[in-house]
Amino acid sequence: MGREIVGLGLQRFVKAGVVHQIRSALAAIMIAAVAVVAPGLTKPVSAAPPSGDYIVALKDGIDATAFAAAADARSGVDVEQVYSVALRAFHAHLTGSAKAQLAQDPGVRFISSNRTFKAFAQALPTGVDRIDGDRSTVYAAGASVNTPVAVLDTGVTPDPDLNVQAAGQNCLGGVGWSDLNGHGTHIAGIIGAKNNADGVVGVAPGAPIYPIQVLNSSANGSDASILCGIEWVTTVGKALGVRVANLSAGSFGDDDGNCGMTNADPIHLAICHATAAGALFVVAAGNSGGAITLTVPANYDEVLTATWMTDYDGAPSKISPPTGCNQGPDERASANSSWAYDYDENHILAAPGSCITSTSNTGGTMVMSGSSMAAPHVAGTVALCIDRGACSGTPADIMQRVRTDAAARPSTFGFDGDPFRPIVAQGSGITQNYGYLVYAGGY
Repeated sequence: MGREIVGLGLQRFVKAGVVHQIRSALAAIMIAAVAVVAPGLTKPVSAAPPSGDYIVALKDGIDATAFAAAADARSGVDVEQVYSVALRAFHAHLTGSAKAQLAQDPGVRFISSNRTFKAFAQALPTGVDRIDGDRSTVYAAGASVNTPVAVLDTGVTPDPDLNVQAAGQNCLGGVGWSDLNGHGTHIAGIIGAKNNADGVVGVAPGAPIYPIQVLNSSANGSDASILCGIEWVTTVGKALGVRVANLSAGSFGDDDGNCGMTNADPIHLAICHATAAGALFVVAAGNSGGAITLTVPANYDEVLTATWMTDYDGAPSKISPPTGCNQGPDERASANSSWAYDYDENHILAAPGSCITSTSNTGGTMVMSGSSMAAPHVAGTVALCIDRGACSGTPADIMQRVRTDAAARPSTFGFDGDPFRPIVAQGSGITQNYGYLVYAGGY
């Protein structure tokens, strides 16, 4: 799988604002000179509480503190805050009649409704939303996942929104594992971005990420570098408790059904050994639009292969593509996603892979598309399942559990191309298997 970047857009907007709240002792302020209040007018004790929420802006030269104190003494006015530096104004709850009277005062510049502002900070990505990641017990509790995940990719750049571990491996002969491409950091965010007030949130929030750099800055690797990564998972990773590994890359090759010992495939043999040692590899199906039959490691029976479906809004409803990221019809298997023949359908699941927002290696967030983005949705779900105690046993047991849970969802949860609505090739009559949509909401 290549870089698979559809568009780079700065998706994280940072907006910080500090409102200086002035608490004034209104009773100590001289208000005799304020024309808006008639002498001796006080607020009736039995008055109904003001209903409207407003900002009253005053003209230059007006003493905001004194004006607000005088206004607060009137019926139908309840002053909350006073501002004197950035602007002369005050925040108050006003009845309709009090608002009308204040609007006529020569010291008032204008009165506006107190609008609601929302922080442009953490967002729930559509992919996590679509697989109900926000319904997991971890997300609901604002907690973190402790099950670690190894990301075999272009590296992972440290980010405040990621729980990147100090231990890792550079399988390219270099030092460190900083991501010069962006692919690996993006994948790490889909898996485990923290559930905080920043950036995005992953399927397994806060999961420890072990960066294993097996692909270079052009997102290319080799048997040697991939083997190095698998070796790390089987040795150091096992000692660190790594039971899930994400590999969103592939090459040409076939499955001999014998762990590569018949057709001399070292990657297959290594994955079989790693699987026997307790690690489940989640891999991308590929973006050829054809069958996974000639793509490794996607065609290995021992791995959990993720196909790519398109979702634009995090819901089963169908909408038009967003501007700048048209990946085909919504709620349908991507025409670019590789798929499985019947004999490979028992180790596949589908996940969102279109226009996915996740962490960027340059800070903030970025948008990418491909089966590379589908795989970490599945890897994150596996980590979540293990962490919650719902998944246990061998990698094959864990694979079966998440696939069974996905298959148990109602047909309305799925998409065009899943087993409820299979895509059958015209002419050949061959069913293109994409699998059920992975489900993270039950853990």
